[in-house]
Amino acid sequence: MREERREMRAEAKDIEAEWMKKVGKELKKELKAEIDELRKEIDNLKRTLEDMEEQMKKKEAQYRSSRTEEKGKPGKGAF
Repeated sequence: MREERREMRAEAKDIEAEWMKKVGKELKKELKAEIDELRKEIDNLKRTLEDMEEQMKKKEAQYRSSRTEEKGKPGKGAF
């Protein structure tokens, strides 16, 4: 009777370990997929930020050039 219980417990532990392996593999796959999606999203956000910074630099350059043109015109900062 005790021997049967030990065998059943051992078998139950083996089944549980196998099940945990399968669940762990599935969770790992799901997490990997989520991480990949997040990496793609981060890359897209980085590109968007870089594009916005580039646009800002262009607008700043346009603003500076328009300010220097205004200073050079008669009546704008000249005697």
